Amino acid sequence: MHRRRQAVLGHRRQHPHAALLARRGEAVDHEESAGAIHEEAGGKALIVETAQIVATDLRNRFAIAQPRLAVAGLNPHAGEGGAFGDEEEKVIRPAISALQAYGIDATGPHSADAMFHPTARATYDAAICMYHDQALIPAKTLSFAETVNVTLGLAFVRTSPDHGTALDIAGTGRADPASLGAALRLAGELTRNQQMA
Repeated sequence: MHRRRQAVLGHRRQHPHAALLARRGEAVDHEESAGAIHEEAGGKALIVETAQIVATDLRNRFAIAQPRLAVAGLNPHAGEGGAFGDEEEKVIRPAISALQAYGIDATGPHSADAMFHPTARATYDAAICMYHDQALIPAKTLSFAETVNVTLGLAFVRTSPDHGTALDIAGTGRADPASLGAALRLAGELTRNQQMA
């Protein structure tokens, strides 16, 4: 049975994996909400499965022939060689090795605090992050009004504004439709690319 990939967790637990795609100044997020990273076998499998879905959709829907994935560490400074935790060595690095064995261009684990500046973003097409805020803080900082939520791994294209429903300002005339417009434009682009793939 195909497991659905949904983009908004709504909590900050150690659940992998958000993928942040920053291209042409826009940001797209996607998350996997099942399983904890510190479960060695389960965590590795989740990273591999999520990254495979991201790589496939980058090829088929985003028209990136050879996607480059940067995988974040879980702990500060990607664990500092075990000083801040061992998930990088026990879970994340083996997942990256498995991805590379499958022919996916994956690097890491990278220190999340240094992954999102312009020079770093130029080296990858998507970042696989270990939890919600690790990906969404930089995504929304880069382009809050035009960040788009994309659910990857589905048989159809699904996008939405990333900021949520904004029910607190509904009907006040203060809502900014930029994210909705970006979501609609991206849905059209992804559909066209998928039809050509």
